[in-house]
Amino acid sequence: MRISIRNLSITLAIPLIWGAVLVVLDRREPLDVLGVRIPPVTEALNHLNYDLLLRYRPLQPAVDSRLVFLAIDDKTLERLGQDPLPRDAHARFLRALRALDAQAVTVWDILFVGPEKEDREFSESLQGQAVFLAIGSRLLAPREDEKSLTVEQVEMLKRFRVGPIEDVKDWNVPRLEPIKAQSVPGLLGAAAGAGHIAKSVDLDSICRRVPVVVRVGNILVPSLSFMAALHAMGVPPDDLTLRGRQLIVGVKTLEQPVRISLDQDGCLLVNFLPDWATAVDWRSYGAQLITLEQTLKMKRLMDQLGEEDQDVQDVLDSVRGKVMVIGEVLPGGSDYVPTPLDPMLPGALVHFNVLNTILTGQFITPAPVLLVRTLTLLLPIGLAGVFLVGRPLLSLLGAVLVLGSFFAGGVYLFWHGSYFLPVSAPMMSTALTGVTLVAVARMQAHKRATTLATVLSRFVSPTLLRELERFGSGKTLPGVQRLEISIMFVDVAGFTSFSDRTEPEEISNFLAELYEVASMVLDRNKGTLDKFLGDGILAYFGAPDPLPNKEELAIQAGLELQQEFDGIRQKMVKRGGVELRIRCGVTTGYAAVGYFGGHKHAAYTIVGRAVNLASRVQSNAEPGAVLIDKRTAVRVEEVFELERLEPIVAKGIDKPVEVWKVLRRKPVPAGVSTGREAAAR
Repeated sequence: MRISIRNLSITLAIPLIWGAVLVVLDRREPLDVLGVRIPPVTEALNHLNYDLLLRYRPLQPAVDSRLVFLAIDDKTLERLGQDPLPRDAHARFLRALRALDAQAVTVWDILFVGPEKEDREFSESLQGQAVFLAIGSRLLAPREDEKSLTVEQVEMLKRFRVGPIEDVKDWNVPRLEPIKAQSVPGLLGAAAGAGHIAKSVDLDSICRRVPVVVRVGNILVPSLSFMAALHAMGVPPDDLTLRGRQLIVGVKTLEQPVRISLDQDGCLLVNFLPDWATAVDWRSYGAQLITLEQTLKMKRLMDQLGEEDQDVQDVLDSVRGKVMVIGEVLPGGSDYVPTPLDPMLPGALVHFNVLNTILTGQFITPAPVLLVRTLTLLLPIGLAGVFLVGRPLLSLLGAVLVLGSFFAGGVYLFWHGSYFLPVSAPMMSTALTGVTLVAVARMQAHKRATTLATVLSRFVSPTLLRELERFGSGKTLPGVQRLEISIMFVDVAGFTSFSDRTEPEEISNFLAELYEVASMVLDRNKGTLDKFLGDGILAYFGAPDPLPNKEELAIQAGLELQQEFDGIRQKMVKRGGVELRIRCGVTTGYAAVGYFGGHKHAAYTIVGRAVNLASRVQSNAEPGAVLIDKRTAVRVEEVFELERLEPIVAKGIDKPVEVWKVLRRKPVPAGVSTGREAAAR
């Protein structure tokens, strides 16, 4: 199969253009082009794909048995007081855990803003326990400038920093700044650790990812959940390193370091639990506090008696070594976040899900941006290659199968490998390439067909051209039919003498003018041109389209041709040439009509005795006359004035042939249509 350079260039340019366009548009934020704001369409489709994959995955993530969620709910307020709870209640909770030697980790998604009289009591209860408090903060936009920090803020952040102490400005992680609303410094100073509670929300206001590590100036600050996870895994805060898109935890501490895959913005994709109400170990904070205090009293009593109580032991087992996330779950509260699985998830449960993702190692790995962009460019180029060697529609079907397989592969990777491949940009570039290639192919085919039709129209009559369009491209040609048609032979009398004395160029010009006039006359009278025979013409009427008045149209064409040729003849005489005249012979009879030939070459033509008879009648006509046979004369005697001539002896025909000379058309009575008008209707 030969491929032209032009076709190759067009076919390869289309996927490159669409691939480049989609690479530019595949971004998280809107793109401004000449004042026009283009929304991130691919990102919206990727979000939809991600949410559906997360929602309908067949295997649900496991829950770490150490995790407990303590909800400050309506029941808690009924037991302990109004919102916010008095800090002495939290002090009581922590003292009870210490007295029971629970060795629990408590993660507080609460900002203890402003001093209160219970702060000293609360601060003392924090000491010596794995208590992690929240740092009030907000994420900075990519191009937002950082503000100067106060000395107190810098000291606070340094105390809770993670990662290396050296320059970390090359860490590609989100940037953050503390907000004015902060927990009381004395409480933060007494806590075992602290972390930010900022969440990354996409343009559709849904939280899918969380920055586990952020940068404030030259300081790396952990998220609240990540700081607690480091403690639960026994990893010191400085045992972190960033390699590409992986945050490696515990290189110096753990036998198998934990590798956390981050997305292009340095965030962790949260592996949200589908049904947290049933999957999570959910407890009311107020009920848990009262249970702990009652258990502590019972334990002291049992210790005095030297006995053991199973109920006490059950409570101890329910809190010992647990990682407790504490946060508000109140109707009308402001700390609710929409996620892919829940339109209103309590903010503290986002931290719970982050903790569970890290502690269980059930990370969702985002595909590298470079891989997605490479697929966005290569998939449409591959499709273009298929178009070059195959038919457009079959290639488009192949493209649909490839895209379906590509999408199915993305689903399989997510459901069975926790690997998220954003498919929208590669699929859109490939689909747009396929549609464009098909459109271009259709346009090129239409252009070729139009060109071919224009060329063919110079060689065949319009009626025959329509016949070729219907059947000419089929593998099997229609059979030959026996039809009654009217046949017209035309010949130029005196042409032999004219050609002997005339230059070839002038002969060519004369024939071109004759053929042009003949084609116009035949077209007006619904005639089909069979072929030009040098100075002769063979045409027929009544095939391939049937004509009830074919005899009348054939004779009318002969008369008009005589009239049109008079103009040509007069120009020839003026130039000093020979006076030429044409003679026409028209007969009516049955002939074999249809395609004659094989599969490689065939011609639509006529064969039969009536054809030979028309040739003989024409050869016996006087120059400038139209001669017809008996069958034709009988059918048109009401239309034309005829003059009966002596029968002629035609070569190859046994009996003399009765012939009539057509003189003129009879006057048409008012209200009666001519043969041409009837044919037009």
